[in-house]
Amino acid sequence: IPVPTENGQFEILIDAIPGAEANGWVALDDLLLSPNAADCELKPPVATASPLPTTPLPTTNTPLPTTTEHTHVNSVACDFNYDLCGWKKINNDAQDDLEWQLGSSTIDDTGPEKDHTDGDGGQFLYVEHSQISNHTLTARTEIRSINITTEEGGVHCLKVWYWKNDNGKASFVINMYEAGTMSWISTLLELRSEDSDGDKWKKAQVEVGHIGKMQLGIIASAYKQWEGTIAIDDIGFSNKHCVPEHEVNGTLSCDFEESTLCGFQTHDPWTSTSWTWGTGGGEPFTDHTTNSNLGHKLYIRNSMTSGNEIARLISPDMTPLDKYFCYTFWYFILGEDTAQLAIHSRQNDEDSVELWATTGDHGFDWHGASVSGKADSVFK
Repeated sequence: IPVPTENGQFEILIDAIPGAEANGWVALDDLLLSPNAADCELKPPVATASPLPTTPLPTTNTPLPTTTEHTHVNSVACDFNYDLCGWKKINNDAQDDLEWQLGSSTIDDTGPEKDHTDGDGGQFLYVEHSQISNHTLTARTEIRSINITTEEGGVHCLKVWYWKNDNGKASFVINMYEAGTMSWISTLLELRSEDSDGDKWKKAQVEVGHIGKMQLGIIASAYKQWEGTIAIDDIGFSNKHCVPEHEVNGTLSCDFEESTLCGFQTHDPWTSTSWTWGTGGGEPFTDHTTNSNLGHKLYIRNSMTSGNEIARLISPDMTPLDKYFCYTFWYFILGEDTAQLAIHSRQNDEDSVELWATTGDHGFDWHGASVSGKADSVFK
């Protein structure tokens, strides 16, 4: 359709007016604006068009009108600049002091100076230690997403930017629940670091696999001795696999001291529990790298599961320099009821191959192990 315009700024407004029928649809696709109006003809012939004006339009560069009005949209993805996008605050205990707050700065200036979305002026969600009263020993707060429906075989990628700068007496957890109930399905992400993650925004991502309706819950919990702030911003949720943050050519070395975990994923979307990254956490009280309670490790405790559940740690994509590779690691297994620790390799979407496994109580020490494998293409 010819567009009547002269030099200067202009807008194109497209109006859709619903009819009386309840089962109709209007859709648009493939818009193209061309400067050659003389060669433009009206299509389809049944459409109507206003005649081109005979008087030239004003050529003054009048600024386009701006609007500050925001339309609320219920969505898992949210930048929190305007509202919670349908996420709802849930406090399981009326005495809980913690509560997720929406703002552009924290009350006592212990949190981020800027949000992650815009870098200045935007908002984020946060909790801080000043919310905990003197009579409280522990406190928690949670926000719950809208209902999500996943088809069979569907996988989602959940991303969240977080800011955790504290003395380590607080945790940050993302759980998956059955929609509309309080029934826990699995823990997708858990950060229980005993020290600060630093004064900066960091990204966490995890794949979510579940058939049917579900909800996501983001929980912050803290002890009375907690000092600091936890903040979240820019939640993303897409209907595809997460893109690995790392791809390794030939060699991979990781001491798990950084929260990026060298690209390892602590949760498999088709398992019900996750590995936890942090310091302390009970036996072993020290990590292998630093031999101190300040060093980080990945761990799982029997009390964190209901039994016979798999916690799967997945490496980033690795490209072999040769057909054969050697994998060396240190492990700690304590407890008679501990089931099994196993190493598998997998190429593309093929079935995994077990390379190494052990069971039973191995005492209070770290043990070294190595195993060889074969891969002629990218593998995990």
